[in-house]
This record gives sequence, structure tokens and C-alpha cells, in this order.
Amino acid sequence: MKICIIYRGEHERNYIQYINSLNNVNNWQKYIFSDLQKHNYIFDIIFITYNTTILNELKDKMNPKEIILCETENSSQVNNINIVNEYVQKNKDIYDRFIILRFDIIYKTPITTWKYWYETGITVPGKDITWESTKFCNDILFMIDKSHVHHFDDAVNYMLSIDTLPVENRMDKYQPMPHHIGQYLYHNNIHVNFMYHIESGTNHPHYIFVRNDPNSIYL
Repeated sequence: MKICIIYRGEHERNYIQYINSLNNVNNWQKYIFSDLQKHNYIFDIIFITYNTTILNELKDKMNPKEIILCETENSSQVNNINIVNEYVQKNKDIYDRFIILRFDIIYKTPITTWKYWYETGITVPGKDITWESTKFCNDILFMIDKSHVHHFDDAVNYMLSIDTLPVENRMDKYQPMPHHIGQYLYHNNIHVNFMYHIESGTNHPHYIFVRNDPNSIYL
């Protein structure tokens, strides 16, 4: 299996909810890269992010195959996940699985022990805390196999279309965001592998928001 690991979004932030992804590399090395190598997986790392003062150092530590820089003045999760999707669709014949991660998250278990690792489809950590009313999924990571990238494409395009809909025709009150991917999949009867059948925000058995726990034992 050839895997594409895409890190998306901000990797450095010096204001509210501080982020410095250099602090997270050891965790990723232990729970993702080394574990994949131990099990003989082939993988590439891709950055879809913004230019910062630490980008070169982060590049030296992680050796990404490619870095795609988003425009800082147009920064948004919607724009960023759209660029991620464009990359996935463009490279769907090269990779067997795409794993879309965030720079501000660390993990508690090795990647090959994650639930549904050995199954195909679209896998996410769990349901969003608003699930009952919105059918949003957790957007911390998306694991998408080649056979399902067209569903991801449709879901992202649905997310992008929300701003064009009259308010009365929308399924919820929220502005477009990656959580809407889960809403599309649910209402179109596309099966999603939920690693955990819980509705959770920042507190989860699978991952840690390092901005909320900068002294985590997992760092």
C-alpha cells in the first residue's frame, strides 16, 4: 500500500490558541512515521499550509515530498480543505490511501493500531458534539481509500456550495466548514467508519489538541 499523508492548515500561530508544530514532530515520528516504516508501508508527506518563520525548519525535520502554500490573506479551513481535495483528486491514481491530518494534533496510539486501519472506506475519529442536530463529523483527520475519493470530492463540493444556498434551504445555521463533509456523507447514505461512536470535541481517546495540552506526556 502506498500512502499519502497530507498535513493541512496552520503549523505556527503566535496569538490565540498558540501553535508550534516543531514541538509535535517527535510524536508524529513515533506514532505515525516509524510505525508505518516498521510495517513496510510506503508513504509520502505533503504540506498544504502557509508560509511562516518555522516552515524551513519543519521541512528539514519532516522531509515532505511537496509543499503547497496557501494565500495567508485568504486563509480559511474551507479554502485549505478545498486545496487538499484538489490534491487528492489529482493524485488518486498514485496512492492507495490518503490520510489528512492537522498540524495542531498529536496522537496516543500507533497508526497501524487505529480502528479500521485494515478496512477500506472513509474513516474519521468520531461524531462532532453537534451530531444529533447537524450530522457533522469530527474533522481532525480523514482517512480515505482510493475507492472512496470520489465521495470525498462530492462532500467537499457540497461544503463549498453552502454559501450559495438561501438560508432557509440549508440544513443548519453554520457557515461552511470541513465538518459539513460528514453531513453530506450521512444524508447521501455513504458509510463512514467512526473510530469511536462518541460525540466529542477537544477531549478524545484518540488524539490531543496540543494547544490545549502543551505539556502532554505524548509529546
